Amino acid sequence: METDDIPIGITLQHYAFFFDIDGTLADICSRPDKVRIPPARLSVLSGLAGAGGTWGVVSGRPLEEIDALLFPLRVPAAGVHGAQMRADPHQSMDTVLMPLPSTLLRQLQSAVAALPGIFLEQKGEVAVAVHYRACPQYEAEVTKRVEALIRADARWALQHGKCVVEVRPAAVDKGKALQVLMQAPCFAGRRPLFIGDDLSDEAGFAAAQALGGKGIRVGEGHTRADYRLANPDAVEAWLKRLMTPQGVRACANEWEDAS
Repeated sequence: METDDIPIGITLQHYAFFFDIDGTLADICSRPDKVRIPPARLSVLSGLAGAGGTWGVVSGRPLEEIDALLFPLRVPAAGVHGAQMRADPHQSMDTVLMPLPSTLLRQLQSAVAALPGIFLEQKGEVAVAVHYRACPQYEAEVTKRVEALIRADARWALQHGKCVVEVRPAAVDKGKALQVLMQAPCFAGRRPLFIGDDLSDEAGFAAAQALGGKGIRVGEGHTRADYRLANPDAVEAWLKRLMTPQGVRACANEWEDAS
């Protein structure tokens, strides 16, 4: 339900904003390489820091793609669910976990090769996503085949998403990535707001809540997040309102209870 009485004061100086990209800052497309963040939204994000806010990105995408989508902006970021980390935007990537074995990649390719409409997206050297958006009828079959390949290897985990299953390092998730980024000096003394739209973002919501912050779910679906915004356009409109002198009051009607 919609609420006019937000139980947290959204004062920019008190919060650190962490955004997912696909489905949160950008609309989901048929293929990941077609995704773009509108220039007007990038301008709003640029103004967030000038208005007293600080922000970063926690995404399943590699850092190279994050930077390309945000260009010319460069912010603290976690890529591939935290397998790639950069707490200081002026430095290069801090950490890369062990690469995905080439044998596993070949096995994944072979496992889905006979299913039409499936394509693999390699994420740097540390993860691979198997997309079935063009053929959602194969969801159960894709999941079964991918899970069978990694079930016996505790180093890798299966991450479900919107028309995608992903093989990522088991040691990382977006919640752990948020905890690392929150230790950066630019976020000191702030509470995290984690904004995301997918199953992988639930770990981010939990980590934000554990640190005294909140989670914001973008779109439909069951969630542990505290609040909900309808879509990336609503995220942009909400951010604009936060940056007005009447920000807290102005943005109240943009929220609804996540439950």
